[in-house]
Amino acid sequence: MELYHKIQKNAKLIMSGYSLSNKLKMVAITFLRLVRKIVISAHLKHKIEQIESLLWSKIIVKAFFGYKFALVDRESYVIVSREFEDFMLTWFAPRNRKSLLI
Repeated sequence: MELYHKIQKNAKLIMSGYSLSNKLKMVAITFLRLVRKIVISAHLKHKIEQIESLLWSKIIVKAFFGYKFALVDRESYVIVSREFEDFMLTWFAPRNRKSLLI
């Protein structure tokens, strides 16, 4: 069951890319994550992490309401991912008769 959830999560990650080139970069990141778990050398793991960081910074994803979002790093993907979309929409949407102060 855990493997199914990981595959599903990676598929969502890949499909969130805005264009084909962005989706291919997401495939590369998914592959590098797998390789990083297998590699023993700390130096090689560090190089793989650097490549991943470089790829994350060059990806454009589909965010909520169809907006495009250029990622800065891995954490910025978490912010605009579909899993957090509902949370963000309810947090940013003021309730009736309430004012929103930012």
